[in-house]
Amino acid sequence: MLATFTETSKLLEVNRSTLYNLKAQNLLNKYLYVVEGVNYLELDQVGKKQKLSSYLNTIIEWKGKQPCKDFDAKQWLYEQGKKLNRCK
Repeated sequence: MLATFTETSKLLEVNRSTLYNLKAQNLLNKYLYVVEGVNYLELDQVGKKQKLSSYLNTIIEWKGKQPCKDFDAKQWLYEQGKKLNRCK
């Protein structure tokens, strides 16, 4: 699942400026996709690459707050469908 930096910030409960700082340091290159000039981050595990939420928990030095939320895109999509009565 691809998400913009703003969407990723909300879903993973990480400060958006932190994501942009990591991008500037080239630490998100494995997860970064540019589509029509818009930056997107891959949230899912693809191949042997770990999920973005797990990766962020290993590279960010957390100061007095919890690490980012462990995010499962498939579960989130299922929950959103259920809210809209699209899944049984």
